[in-house]
Amino acid sequence: MALKGFLSSMGGAGSSRSKRGRAVSALSDDEKLAMLEDLEHSGLGWFWASDADGNLTYLSGALAECIDVPLEDLIGQPLASVFNPRDGDGRTKSLPLVLGARKSFSGFVVEAASGKTNAVLRLAGRPVEDGRGRFTGFRGTGADITQEFHREEETSRLAKFDSLTGLANRHRMAQIIDSTLTAFQAAKRNCAVLMLDLDRFKQVNDTLGHAAGDELLRQVSARLQRSIDHECEIGRLGGDEFQVLLPDMDDRGVLGEVAMKIIAMLKQPYSLEEGRCVIGASVGIAIAPHDGVTREEVVRAADLALYAAKNGGRGQYRFFSGELENEAIFRRAARRRPGRGSARGSAVPKVRANCCCPRHECRGARGAYLLEPCAARRN
Repeated sequence: MALKGFLSSMGGAGSSRSKRGRAVSALSDDEKLAMLEDLEHSGLGWFWASDADGNLTYLSGALAECIDVPLEDLIGQPLASVFNPRDGDGRTKSLPLVLGARKSFSGFVVEAASGKTNAVLRLAGRPVEDGRGRFTGFRGTGADITQEFHREEETSRLAKFDSLTGLANRHRMAQIIDSTLTAFQAAKRNCAVLMLDLDRFKQVNDTLGHAAGDELLRQVSARLQRSIDHECEIGRLGGDEFQVLLPDMDDRGVLGEVAMKIIAMLKQPYSLEEGRCVIGASVGIAIAPHDGVTREEVVRAADLALYAAKNGGRGQYRFFSGELENEAIFRRAARRRPGRGSARGSAVPKVRANCCCPRHECRGARGAYLLEPCAARRN
C-alpha cells in the first residue's frame, strides 16, 4: 500500500471525526500527502497499517531501514512476527494479545524480531472499520526511541546495581531480602544471609591509591561470584562490605563450606598495576527464620556474626548465636560506663606491613602487603 492509500484508509468510511477534519482543513489531499511524506522522511514519525489478520499492509520505508530489514520482506508479514515487546520487567503484554483486543493502544515499546539492530521503537495504533462497522485492521504510528530507552535503562540499572562492580547495590539487596523473607515465611522456607568484610583493604587503598583499591574491588567481586556454586544474590553494600543471600539454605555444614571457599579464594594474591598484594576476608552468617524474621533482624544477626569473626582473628567465619547478642549488649553497656575502655576485643594491634618495594613505604597497615612491585617501581 502506498502512503496515499494509507492516508485514505486513515479517514475511515463515514468517520465523523475525519469529516470535521476535512471541514476545517485548508489543505488538499495532495498537500496532506506531501506533509506526511515530509514527516516520514524527517524521522519524527512513521506509519504502519495491518489488515484484519494482523499482516502488514503498509510500513514507512524509514522504519524498515531503522530495523535493517528490506521493506519488501516486511509487507505481508504478521506485525507480531516483525516486532517483539521490549520491557525489562517482563510484564508487558504480547503484541498478538494487544492486537487481538481490537482496541486503541499507545506507548507500546518493541524491538525488531530479527535482532539485527538494537533499535527500540514505540508503537501506537487504532482499529479501523469499514462502512458496515466491520473490523478491517489497524492504522498506527511509530517512533524511534532507541537513545531515550537505553538512557532510561542505564539510569534504572545504576539505581539497582553498583557502578564499580556490577553487583546489586544496597538498595536492591534490601528489596530482594525483604521480598524473599516475606515469600519464604508464608511457604515455611529458609534462607541464609552472609555478611562479608575485606580484611586489610583500607591499607591497600591508603598505600597503593584509590585506583588500585577500585581494581581490587572489581577482582574481589569476580572471585566472589565464581566461589559460590549455589543460587544466590550477591551485592556490594559500599566500601569493602559485601552481602550474599542464599535461598533455601539452612545447612550449617554446607554454609560453612561456602564461607570457607569464599575466604580461601579471596585471600589468594591479586595482580594489580602497582604490583601483587594479598588481603583477606571475614564472614558472618545468619539463617532465617531461626536468627530473625525481618530483614533488619537477619542482617543485624549476620553483622554480629561478622563482628565476632573479625574480632576472633580475621580470615574466618562465624554463625550467629544468642551469645553474640549478649556480647553486643555487654559492649553497649560498657561504653556507657564512664572511665571504662572500649568493648572487649575491640582494640587492634598496630602491625607494620611487609613490603618488598624499596621505594614504597606502607605506614600503619595491619598486615596488607605488596608481594611484588610493579615494573615501574622495580626500575
